[in-house]
Amino acid sequence: MPQVYIGPPSGANATYPGVQFAATALVGFANIELAAGQSQQVEIGILRKQLSFYDVSTGQFTLAKGVREVWVGKSVNDILSAGTISL
Repeated sequence: MPQVYIGPPSGANATYPGVQFAATALVGFANIELAAGQSQQVEIGILRKQLSFYDVSTGQFTLAKGVREVWVGKSVNDILSAGTISL
């Protein structure tokens, strides 16, 4: 089962003081079954809300901008690919 994880925005402590971000957050997965030797392309979307935090001063979710680490793997302990996204 492929799983997608993200990290906090770079510089989150300075950019968003008082907001706590998870060091690693599961944001998507696909439940697929493959036979030995089979492969399949899978698309896993990340919702805007998963890249946001709740701002108590505005009462709304705010997109947490910055560079974020992204990991794809079988589990958080078995990462197969890594990269970054910029928001």
